[in-house]
Amino acid sequence: MTDFERLVPGDWGFEYKANRNGQIFRLHKNQWIEVKGYKARKGYALKLKEANGKLREYQKRRVVYETFNGKVPDGFVIVSISDSNRLSSLRAVRKSEFVIKTATKANQKPVVLIDEEEMIVNSWPSASAAGRDLHVTPSGIQYICNTKTKDGAVMVAWENMSDLLLGDTFEYEKKRALRLKEKRERRVQDGE
Repeated sequence: MTDFERLVPGDWGFEYKANRNGQIFRLHKNQWIEVKGYKARKGYALKLKEANGKLREYQKRRVVYETFNGKVPDGFVIVSISDSNRLSSLRAVRKSEFVIKTATKANQKPVVLIDEEEMIVNSWPSASAAGRDLHVTPSGIQYICNTKTKDGAVMVAWENMSDLLLGDTFEYEKKRALRLKEKRERRVQDGE
């Protein structure tokens, strides 16, 4: 092994190694095969086989960080400053600082209440204000907005729908009008 890549420390069912580019490999029949991860709620994740034979989910950035820097201290989380799992972009941050930074940012977004016909019924300057009026926790409002769920306690969304739909900068009403137009066009096509 070089300084660019190291064996992942721990008691595993397989031998794993990580490199500074954020890739993780498993030794299988004398060949190193890259372990592909998947997008999870808390970032990129992967499943590693433990010594007892069970697969367990790990944050990819945490495995890479711990391979080169040792165990993450209690009360810290690993964050990526550039949306990458490269070692150069990973930092250990106090959990309290991370929560304050991310919660504050999310809590400053305007929220709208939507009815069954996708019309805006009410709006608030933040998830906290919406939560107070709707009797739902601010984190509950944020969860519903972020997961785009239709079966939440209330139908709310971030006011700037570019966070949710198509990645463009249309306002919510314009997007709604486009969806209704497409719906009408499909009905006309189905009727012909």
